[in-house]
Amino acid sequence: EAFTKLRQKQLDLTTGEGGFVNQKGANAVTKPILKDYTGQFDMAVQQAGADLQTDEQRALFTRRANVASLEFKGDILKHVVSQGSVYGKEVYDGIVNLETRNVVAKWDDRQYPGAVGLALGRIEAAVNRRAESEGWPKEYADAIKIQDASKIHDAVIRQAIATGDTAYAEKWFKENKDQIAEPTAIALQKVVHDGAQRQIVAGYNNAFLAVRDDTKGLEALERDIIADKTLDEPRKNTARSQILSRIDMLTKRQDMQYTRWEKQVASDIKKVQGIALAGFEPTMEQISPLIG
Repeated sequence: EAFTKLRQKQLDLTTGEGGFVNQKGANAVTKPILKDYTGQFDMAVQQAGADLQTDEQRALFTRRANVASLEFKGDILKHVVSQGSVYGKEVYDGIVNLETRNVVAKWDDRQYPGAVGLALGRIEAAVNRRAESEGWPKEYADAIKIQDASKIHDAVIRQAIATGDTAYAEKWFKENKDQIAEPTAIALQKVVHDGAQRQIVAGYNNAFLAVRDDTKGLEALERDIIADKTLDEPRKNTARSQILSRIDMLTKRQDMQYTRWEKQVASDIKKVQGIALAGFEPTMEQISPLIG
């Protein structure tokens, strides 16, 4: 009965509401849970055996309690070791997330020299610590370095593009492509390409606005777009379509203006003819619209 009470207490201290398995991550690693829980277990041993009446009962209980104590301490140690890995990953993930945020703010190495290099160095050092503590093979550690360093390069390139510095993004990608994980590199290549294309299109849009009421200027701009080998076909077609649509609109506007002018001239001629037929001489004011 005494040992049953002890085993119940052992179970409570293990998986109960306040049991050590509920101590996760940093709580399991940074707190003295082995000392705290073994102290509680030892107290439970004393309480469970306090009512035993004979030496034989006490001796048998003590032997069983010692076995349970070893089992309990072993379970705590296994839990601490497993949570050490969890805690190590929490710390590591915190470093990666922090350095990625830093790079988002300080992506430009011209303005913040060494900021990106520092972030990459911290990540590499953090991987080395985890690899040593958890016994990672070198190949696996190297893969993790590239995987998480890729997040830094991704942040640099995307921020450069977001601020309109596509040339910087292209240069960074070319110089660091070998240090970027393949799936990320494939995605970034598309991001860089799209960023460069958007910048080219923006230039043509500005040129379009400058000549939007000049048919010849629009025609010259269309020829430039056709000859541009850096602009991809879908965007080239879109830009040309915008120009051709504008030229068509200007042509129709000119046609309408010419038609109105013809009607006005015909009306003015008819007025002058009416004056002449009535036997009067038209004045210069009445004739001048026809001369103009």
